[in-house]
Amino acid sequence: MALSAYAERMTNAASSVEHGSNPLFLAFVQAAISQLRGAYLSRTEPEQAIFHLAEAWDFLNKAVHSEPVVAVDTTASRSVFCSWMQDQTFIVDTIQLALRKSGRRHVIGFNLVVSVGRDESGAVIRIQDPADQLESLTRFETEKLEGEELLTIAEVIRRNLRLSQQVVSDFRSMNRLVTRCASQLARRDEVEDEQSRKNMESAAFLRWLTSDNFIFMGVVGGEKRLGLAHPNVSSLWDTASIDELLQDTSDTDLRVRKGRNESVVHRSGQLDEIRVRVPGKTSDEDSVLVIQGLFTFRAVTQSSR
Repeated sequence: MALSAYAERMTNAASSVEHGSNPLFLAFVQAAISQLRGAYLSRTEPEQAIFHLAEAWDFLNKAVHSEPVVAVDTTASRSVFCSWMQDQTFIVDTIQLALRKSGRRHVIGFNLVVSVGRDESGAVIRIQDPADQLESLTRFETEKLEGEELLTIAEVIRRNLRLSQQVVSDFRSMNRLVTRCASQLARRDEVEDEQSRKNMESAAFLRWLTSDNFIFMGVVGGEKRLGLAHPNVSSLWDTASIDELLQDTSDTDLRVRKGRNESVVHRSGQLDEIRVRVPGKTSDEDSVLVIQGLFTFRAVTQSSR
């Protein structure tokens, strides 16, 4: 079915749902139609899709929090996971990763990104005004789940979305911290010795990481704990592996290893961890930079020549 015909049937069916005469809801539907993908459209009748959007509209109006919100429901044959949060990268990847790790792949779903204007109470007053903040709504169906398992998976999704929120929020700060440490390492001493050459190699490695070769998820340096290591998410993430590297008293200049944590943000894989000794003005002022994240596919497929 052509998208225009599908959209027309959805619009005609809008009168059958509770908010069908609400201009804001109709604007929301128009914003959503172009974002519904082929897999969803081919398996969902327009009259059913309008009910899904009505559910999403209800969820959007109730979501007035600063942190991600996840809701679950179960129909006769499926379980439904819905999420809301301020728009950012890694949302869909993180939800699908949580579902896969639980052994439950999503059957069908959508992700809507809509600019939403709200009043002081959080009520929706505008849709698709470019001046307003982008908000993300997802709806994924899985095979039917029951009771405790359903709630457990929903909590895992909420936790992982909150972690992804902290990672994305701190990304620029993590990048700046790594870049600053690279500059410290690249500082030329009056006499170039073996240690100076090692420092330059570490600096070049850190700069290479920041050139789209590493996904920074947690960085600790000096007094700063960012991303997964941020105190705001300390109850959600085990930082024992990071802290172990911070407490390492060896004089190794650069250490790269696989950590104990499995990634819960963006894509699967055992997290990579990096420890770099950063020289101070004197040896007593030396510090340690610890990085946790994932090498990008670009990094691991580059030729070493």
